[in-house]
Amino acid sequence: MGRQPLHSQESIRAAALEMLAENSHGAPVSPALFRRVLSARRLRERMGGGGDSAAETIYVLSMSFHTNHTL
Repeated sequence: MGRQPLHSQESIRAAALEMLAENSHGAPVSPALFRRVLSARRLRERMGGGGDSAAETIYVLSMSFHTNHTL
């Protein structure tokens, strides 16, 4: 039986979007900025730990961003 995740998908997504907003300074998020700002390691640090949920959330956000160019 697996362990319960430390954070919900919604809280991870919110933290990732906060990181992008803090680093974009109001400009649209470019693919280069997305790759520079978001990483599973940085997201885990910001959230105070966690498992693979951070990496999964970044993957889902990146797929959404690269197909729609919006988050």
